[in-house]
Amino acid sequence: MRLLVISDLHANWPALETVLGAQAFDRVIVVGDLVSYGPHPREVVEWVRNRATVAVRGNHDDALACGSDCRCAPSSKPLATATRAAHRELLPLEDIQFLGSLPRTASLQSAGQTLFAVHASPRNHLYRYTVTPQASDAHVRGQVSHVWADYILLGHTHLPMV
Repeated sequence: MRLLVISDLHANWPALETVLGAQAFDRVIVVGDLVSYGPHPREVVEWVRNRATVAVRGNHDDALACGSDCRCAPSSKPLATATRAAHRELLPLEDIQFLGSLPRTASLQSAGQTLFAVHASPRNHLYRYTVTPQASDAHVRGQVSHVWADYILLGHTHLPMV
């Protein structure tokens, strides 16, 4: 079983196409932020709707669908605000409703392992930026200790980490 785990697509269809052409996969797990910043929200949302085994809501998905503050970095706020407004015009209502319907967390079984998906952190599903490669082991343990899973999948920080 080959899993494709992706996050923070941010309406970047050309990047997603590149990933899709690289390898074959059996299941797709999307860990939030389908929209904001990029120019292709319809293509990304449509692909996720049709292909994702599991998808969870990110802070930018929540902001677009529910009118919340995305709480992104101050330097990114003007672009996030502008693209969110543009994406509201580009996306049909059913796509916006789809984004709002995504759960904040999800669990699934794969090859006898339990996977737990959340966008930012198991303790703060949409906004926390503190589970990073620089975080202490004690901090990471505190963030994930209540989750009973073999693997925890998250995005949000745009930083690779195992």
